[in-house]
Amino acid sequence: MAEGSGGGEAPPGVPAQPAPTLKGLREQMVAAAQALAEERRNQSSVSTISLQSPVSTKSKPVIDGSLLKSEERQRLARERREEREKQHAAKETQLLEKEKKAKLQYEKQMEEKQKKLKEQKLKEQQRRAAVEQKRKQKIEEEKERYEAVVHRTLERSQRLETRQKRWSWGGSVADPDGKPANKRSTSAVNLKEPETVLHKRLSSSAALLNSPSRGSKEKQLPPASPPTS
Repeated sequence: MAEGSGGGEAPPGVPAQPAPTLKGLREQMVAAAQALAEERRNQSSVSTISLQSPVSTKSKPVIDGSLLKSEERQRLARERREEREKQHAAKETQLLEKEKKAKLQYEKQMEEKQKKLKEQKLKEQQRRAAVEQKRKQKIEEEKERYEAVVHRTLERSQRLETRQKRWSWGGSVADPDGKPANKRSTSAVNLKEPETVLHKRLSSSAALLNSPSRGSKEKQLPPASPPTS
């Protein structure tokens, strides 16, 4: 294109106009150049998109923000649930340990209590046996003592009876006047009184020995004094 020649061919695609002026010609050329550049830009952008779109879709998938937040919430909820389950399991384990310790302590206390009760029962039985043995021994001692008293009393009574018989025999062979005989008969009458007392004491002693309440303490019988001649 030559501006000095005052004319030239119009670019393709632009309709020819009759006797264009220089100014109009320039405007037409600028418009044609702009249209060509726009067409080329459109073609280049379309080809670039068509070539890059498969690669971009394969390498970088589109991620939705709401989906990302939902997954995060689910993960956090799952972690919290697992943490609660762990805490609950730990509490259950601690509770079982406490129950086990309490059961062992209770069993130990019951064993100690049973042991103490058995020891107390054994001591009580031993104490009762000792008391019973002491009571029986005391009864036997009292029985022996009273039997000895009765034996001595019987011996004394027999001696008195023998002495009385000798005196009565001596009185029958005495002086015919009867004076010594009367004296001896008086002595014989005096001897009969302690003999009666001795028989009463012997009867009471035998009754005490044969009574059910032999374990009670009884008074010892005083020895009978021999009569004075």
